[in-house]
This record gives sequence, C-alpha cells and structure tokens, in this order.
Amino acid sequence: LILAQFCPPAPKRFFKPGYTYSSVGKKKTLDETQKDERILYCKDMLKRKAKPLEEIFFADETGISLSEAFKSKAWTGPRKKVKVEEPVRNVKLNCWGAISARGATSLHIYKENLKADKYTKIVEEHIEEMEELYPDGFTYTHDNLPVHIAAESDLEEDGLDMVLFPSYSPDLSPIENLWRSLKYRVAGDNPRTELQLRKSLEKHWEIITRPENLSPYFGNLADRYRECIQESGERLPY
Repeated sequence: LILAQFCPPAPKRFFKPGYTYSSVGKKKTLDETQKDERILYCKDMLKRKAKPLEEIFFADETGISLSEAFKSKAWTGPRKKVKVEEPVRNVKLNCWGAISARGATSLHIYKENLKADKYTKIVEEHIEEMEELYPDGFTYTHDNLPVHIAAESDLEEDGLDMVLFPSYSPDLSPIENLWRSLKYRVAGDNPRTELQLRKSLEKHWEIITRPENLSPYFGNLADRYRECIQESGERLPY
C-alpha cells in the first residue's frame, strides 16, 4: 500500500520565507507483521551487548550513470553561472559491495542486469575477502530483493551464515547512507567517460570503506535499533 497525500498549492498569504512548494516523497506503509519483523530483527542484533553488529556484513547494490555523476551545485560569484560539460554518451554502471564494522569487500562493478546466478557469482568472488576480515566467522545479510531471495540457498551451500533482513527496512542497514556518500564524492570528480566513472567509484569506495571511515555508520546502529523497538517497529528517518 502506497500512501501519498495531495495538497493544493497554498495561497500566497500562507507562504513563509525559506519554504518552497515541492513534490512529496512516497514510502511503503508497514503493516503490523512487518513491524513485528523489524522489532525481532533489532532485538536479535542487540543480543550479547550488540556483538552481532560487530560480525555482520551488510550487502547491497546501487547504480550510477554518467548523466547523474556530476555536480548540480557549485559556489560562484554574483550573476555568474558554472557550466558543467555533460558526457557525450551516457553509461550506467552497477555496483555491489558489502560492509562491516571491520572493513569491506572491494567494490564489484558490472553493467548487466542482476539475476540470481549473477548475484551468486558476485558474492562468491568476495567471500575470501570477508573471511580475511573475520577468520573466526561472520554473518551476511541483504534486503529482500527477489534476486537475493532466489540466491540464498546457493549462498548457504557456499557456507554463508545468512541473517534474515526485515522487509522494507533500508533505515536499518548502514550501507544505504554509504551509497549516498559514494555518489556525492563521485559527482565531485565529474567523470565524463565510463573509465573515469569506474575509476572514481573504485577510488572513493576504497576511501570511505576504511575501518576508521566506516565507524560512524556503525557507531550509532545499536541506538537506531533500540529506537526502532521503542517506536514499535515504525520506520526511522535515515
């Protein structure tokens, strides 16, 4: 169920300085079962003084194209405009990565559409990296994308200890905000070719997934899970 409230433009007398009339966002309304799933997940992650949070990989995918990988705003003088040259040919790259409190996998970049067999192969290529960070074992989680669900049995056969992630819960995964940071940094490079885009993605992923830079993404995760429980499973801003 998607809910969105329509409001007609406000009369001029209601306008306030700094306010703009713009489109509203849409979000999935959670039912009671989904809220309960979120609560159970958060409680499970907080067991043993939140130790599960220290030994889990959060995996996800994102896509970025040359047409969106450039600065949309820049500092400039009065009555001057900064012009950004757009790429002649648009190219989109897809990315997969997994992050943990100890570090991350390398960034896997691909162009084709993601299917279950492709996803399985991507994860398999990076299991060794995860094992290097957690030689005594780790857990792995991803969202409920159909491709992910279809690949889970194969990943379990590969020895991955899967953690069931609650539906419609991007606010409970730290990698969601990391993708935003990655895209922001790439836009600063203003790549204009596929090779430049690829190199920019790899460069900034390596930087932002260093353990000291990942710390903020995991530092408040336990508090976020406690807040979710206190809010009876409602979605949190992120």
